[in-house]
Parts: sequence; structure tokens; C-alpha cells
Amino acid sequence: MDSNAKDPNAMVNETKWIAMQKTLTPPLLLLQISAVLPAVEYDELPVELSTQQIADQMPRDFEYAQRGRERDEILGSYFGSHVDGLHYAMNVGLFEDRVYPKRETSWEADFPNPLPNEVKYKISSVNRVRTADIAEKSQREGFEDLVTAEEINTVLMHQPIVGAIKVYEDFVHFRGEEVYMGPVGDEVAVDLGAHSILIIGWGIKNGVEYFVIKNQWGDEWGDKGYAKVRRDLIYRLAYPGGIVRLGDVAKNRGKDGPSSSGTKKNKAR
Repeated sequence: MDSNAKDPNAMVNETKWIAMQKTLTPPLLLLQISAVLPAVEYDELPVELSTQQIADQMPRDFEYAQRGRERDEILGSYFGSHVDGLHYAMNVGLFEDRVYPKRETSWEADFPNPLPNEVKYKISSVNRVRTADIAEKSQREGFEDLVTAEEINTVLMHQPIVGAIKVYEDFVHFRGEEVYMGPVGDEVAVDLGAHSILIIGWGIKNGVEYFVIKNQWGDEWGDKGYAKVRRDLIYRLAYPGGIVRLGDVAKNRGKDGPSSSGTKKNKAR
């Protein structure tokens, strides 16, 4: 990325949370949950939480089969929502990856038995927010709190945020350091569906406000896996409150991202 993504106007809060960022399995769009947990002052490095647990167990809890959710034909896993993933982490909690590791088998087979003696981690809240510049049809009024861009920036100084973007061919093949602007002019664009991304910073370039995002399509996409994206193209913003290790609440409590708007907690999906 160019130097503009590293100056105070394009804050990228990588240093505290980069140890938690892992390679994501492309079909499982909900797995950004591993990377979006809040920055916490630990006595030791943060642990990697089990994304396989989310892939195995969350579809059962949220009745994905009954709801007709789409599945990956090869892996057998469901395409999920990053908002669902956060709610699962809040309501159920996640084991460490070392005790519930990744596998190649379908979610219907060979998933571990309950692990009652293993440590679990939960988040204290799920914060869903929107800004006024997001397209009205992409907003979830009643589920998302209306906040300002400045409030979003304040959260990003503490932790990443997960969001969604509508995918078009030009986004799939996007390369370089310029700001992705979405389909423009008379371009005929086919909406290929929504895609979850990780927001790690923000900035302004040539008068265009953008988010710095991390994608999961490898280093060949964007600018070595990152990109600047016009800010209003990203919607369905969500981030967790503090993280708690069950059985040791005081030591491992995280910091809720600030919100002067009084962001509501624990809303229904």
C-alpha cells in the first residue's frame, strides 16, 4: 500500500491484532471472526480460536439447513454471515484452534465431541452499525445503530471491523493501489452477491474517503491482499465488544470499542 495508508489520516491498527490474523478458508466467509476480536493487553500472545468450530456447529445452532442456506459443493460447509459468526462467539463461545483444529472433512462427519474441560472464549457484545452514506437498501434499520464516520474511525483505532461488499467482476479482478470505486458510468455490472471483508483502517485520496480492507483471496488480489475501497460501498458493519476467557474473567476482559452514540447491545439477527 502507499504511504497514505500508514499516516494518521489512514490509520491501520495492525500491530496489536496481527497475531490473531490467520489464513482464511475462502468458502467460509464468516471466518473473519478470528481476526476481528478486540485488541487486548495480554500477558502472552493471543491464541488462535477455532474457525472449524464455527463451520461445524454454527449451522446447527442457526438451523442453516432448515433456512435453505447455500452450501459449498466440495467441502460440504455452509456459506455464512459474519454477523451470525459474532453472535455465535457471544452466545456459545469458541475453543482454541489447537483443541478443535481445521480439517478437510465435511461438517456432517467427524466433528469433535463436546470438550467440557477445555478453555472457551466469548465476546461480551455484538455491535452492528451503519452510516448515513450507505445505500438505503443495504441498511438494516432496527438492527443497526446509526453512527458517524468519526465514531467508526474511533473503533478502528482499537480493533478491526467486519463488513460486506457487493461483488462485481471488476472487484474480483481488482489490482493496485488506487481506490476501488465500484461500477461507474455506463458500465454494465452484474451483482455476484455479497462478500465479507475485514476493515482495518481508513483514509482520503484525491478527495475520496475510503476504507483499508483485508480480503481473503490471496496476495495477487488488490495490493498484496489489501485494498482501498470507497467507503460507502461497504455495509453490514459489525464488531465485537470485549473478549472473555471463561473461568478467568478479570484477566482476559477486552475493551469495548467506544461509541458516543450509545450503541445497543445484543440485538436480534
